[in-house]
Amino acid sequence: MLIDYPVREYPEPEPLVNGKPAKKDDKKPKKKKKKEPPFPLPEWATELEAVMKQVRLIDQLSKQSQELHLTKDFLSTVDEQLKRFKKEI
Repeated sequence: MLIDYPVREYPEPEPLVNGKPAKKDDKKPKKKKKKEPPFPLPEWATELEAVMKQVRLIDQLSKQSQELHLTKDFLSTVDEQLKRFKKEI
């Protein structure tokens, strides 16, 4: 389920000068930005609480890998996805 959740790409933060945003050249004509399509979410991930609940559940299940007979390949994939989600949440 976590693999179906796409990776979000965040824009680069603006550079700071003495804790304030650096000034930009206002002389350049501004280009119109294309509207970005809405971020595609899986059906189960429409609410943050639901996503957090899934992450906790999968984390608990991965800790029971011996009883559930989970393979090392599967566990490495799960660990990779859990790191990504724990970083974002």
